[in-house]
Amino acid sequence: MSTGTSVADSQTAPSTASVCFHPHCGSLIKLSNNNRTAERQRPTEEFKNAVTLTNVPLRNDEMFEVSGQ
Repeated sequence: MSTGTSVADSQTAPSTASVCFHPHCGSLIKLSNNNRTAERQRPTEEFKNAVTLTNVPLRNDEMFEVSGQ
């Protein structure tokens, strides 16, 4: 997980080190790495029960990247 910001926002944007997932999440989400990693338990099933939120809201035009392995 990483966040992208413009150069203008780099001084005010939170560090990606401070971003973590909220512990109250869908039943198909497994949190690890001090809530910095969220893993979907059964990725081939539909998305319900796999919702999670971060502790930092996205700003206008900010990008949030999700990577799969």
